[in-house]
Amino acid sequence: MVLKLLTWNIHRGFHNRDHVIENHRLIAAQEVIRQESPDIVSFVEACYAKPNSKNIVLDYPELFSFPNYFAAAYPKFGKFSDDIGANCLLSHYPISAARVNLGRKSAIRAQVSLDNKLLHLDVVHPSPSINDKEKICDLDPMLLARSDSDYIMTGDFNSLSPNDLYDKQVLIEELSRFSDDPVKYADSMLEYRLVNHILSSGLFDALPENRRTSTVPTRSKYNVPVAGMRVDYFFVSPDVRVLDSYVIKNNLTEIASDHYPLVMVLEL
Repeated sequence: MVLKLLTWNIHRGFHNRDHVIENHRLIAAQEVIRQESPDIVSFVEACYAKPNSKNIVLDYPELFSFPNYFAAAYPKFGKFSDDIGANCLLSHYPISAARVNLGRKSAIRAQVSLDNKLLHLDVVHPSPSINDKEKICDLDPMLLARSDSDYIMTGDFNSLSPNDLYDKQVLIEELSRFSDDPVKYADSMLEYRLVNHILSSGLFDALPENRRTSTVPTRSKYNVPVAGMRVDYFFVSPDVRVLDSYVIKNNLTEIASDHYPLVMVLEL
């Protein structure tokens, strides 16, 4: 069976910091999903997926035309970046899923029922407010309890890969846009602890070397081109046959979010 998966951090659920929906972003994302026609979609920062303190609810399965749905969302919005944590899974196949505590955030552990087997899928978004050592502590319970086969961990990991090349000074300049100590932040990220840990656990980065490019930020974030970082991934078990994987960069994804979506085509 051939499946297409798409993972995407949709930045505050297509709303601004004042909780006002930005319809042009939502419409752009809907068109991306229509054009790509994935079988399974995982959204990170899928805010408003369930009843919450702002009384705003987005019907993601209706908006993106998927019959099966599960969300792990926060009921209360706070002043910190971690308070917008939410994950959402959409599928054309039946889902059995549960919310998993992930440090300051939450994750989804799901099984997608295919014709003759189960696809095991975890959707995660470790906090950007903690270092890689702390992220490892948060993710280890999921990694240790994962399925040995037909397994995928995906999402926004807020961590860099040792297989990508970064200019430290350029990285410091980019991180200075939102960090009070960009040098310390860059030094920590360039240790690559989390991604190294995931790879050493026996999972593989599904994006081929010739397709590796930044997944954040898009033009919508700063309105200027920057080198960016790759922090969104599909990590797969060895038995998963990846037929294709790529980052979508076009006029629609430039405006839909501050992250680009990542696609993977696999055969099980």
